Parts: sequence; structure tokens; C-alpha cells
Amino acid sequence: MPRRTTRNEPSTSTATPMEYDSDNEGESSNQDIELLVTNFVKYIINYSANKLPIKRNELVKQLKINQKQFPQVFLEGKKILNEIYGIELSELSETKPTKLYIAYSTFKLPTPSMLNKETAAEMKTLFIVLSYIFMKSGEIQEGNLNNFLEKVHINLEEFAKTREKFVKQMYLKRHKVQIEGQNESHTYYSWGERALMEFSKQDILEQVSKLVRKPSSNFIVQHREVYGEDPNEDSIMLG
Repeated sequence: MPRRTTRNEPSTSTATPMEYDSDNEGESSNQDIELLVTNFVKYIINYSANKLPIKRNELVKQLKINQKQFPQVFLEGKKILNEIYGIELSELSETKPTKLYIAYSTFKLPTPSMLNKETAAEMKTLFIVLSYIFMKSGEIQEGNLNNFLEKVHINLEEFAKTREKFVKQMYLKRHKVQIEGQNESHTYYSWGERALMEFSKQDILEQVSKLVRKPSSNFIVQHREVYGEDPNEDSIMLG
């Protein structure tokens, strides 16, 4: 005679609902990660067009990524961006309340002929400014920069608008210095982190050298920074 099971008696079946749910949860989790990675890549590609820094907390909020998922989503998304789209995602070294990232292309910068008129003009100005800052040992006071731009016939009012854009995009870094005994502070500009990633100081040194018709070794400080050697060392040793 078959044994009857009362309502309160536990079942002896080995296929418990808990085991089945566990498998579903694992499959669902993998699907969630895949979807988050896809959305992560789309977000970075769309946001990178304006070249502004990307805040981690905004990224997490917009894509609804929890803290446990973020490392995996970030690493997988970063790999796809680099290998498929040629986009590098880099964390900024400066300390901020929230982590910041910038996305930049690993391909060569487009030539002016590949850009629209406005963008080409901005990039030309940026190249001139970065070149001047580099050839002036990496930092320049705002007044001296403006004097130089006037000499090369760049409108200062127009540059003031473009300059703010370059600072926000982190092509330029701006900071103020208070000099002892003076009431007014002085503003200085140097290369921002995006400039360090997208522009080659070696290319700039060689192009400036061609422009002024002098060998790059004449610019000792810049040559040492680019090539890691003092151009006068050999002559000193021979002497």
C-alpha cells in the first residue's frame, strides 16, 4: 500500500526548487552583465563625442550598475572599446570626490582636411598653444600666452571662448599662483591630461625645429624630455 504524505511532512524529492532557482539566477546574472557591458560601451561612445570627463558616479547611476558588478562591466567594456572601436578609457590621476575617466581615440588625430571648418580652426589653435607651452618648458603665464597669440594673429576674444572649452575637455590645465607681496594672483596654463594622451611632444619638437630651421638638439630642455638624453653629452665627453 503506498505511503501517504501529510501536508506538514517534508518532501523526499531530490530535485528541490532551490537548486533550479540557483541555475536560473546564474544564467540571469550572466545576461545582466552582458546587457550592462553593451550599454556601457554605447554610453562611452556617445559621451566621448563631446570629449568631457566622464564621472564614475554618473556612469553607475545612468546604467544602474551596482558596486559588485562594476569591476567586471568596466574591464569587459574597456576591452571592447579598445579592441573594436579604438577607444582608450583612462582614469584621471588627479584626486576628485568621484573618479573621472576620459575616452580618447588610439588612432592618429585627423588632419584639418578631415574636419569641418570650425573644428579645424580650433584644433589648429590648440596645436599652436600646446606647442608654445611645451617650448616654454611646460608652463606659461596667461599674459605671456596672450601676447604670443596676438603676434601670430589669433583673436583673443575668440580664443577666450575656445580656451574654456579646452580646459573643460582637459586639453589645457589652468591654475592660479599667488605671489608673495602682490594682491593679484597670476593664472598659468600647462598641458592637460587629454593633451598628454592625444598629442606627441616629439612631433611638436620636430615640427617647431623645421619651422625655425634649427636642429631639435638646439632645444636642450625639450630634447631631453622627448628623447631622454642631453644633446650636449657627447660633445662634453669628446671635449
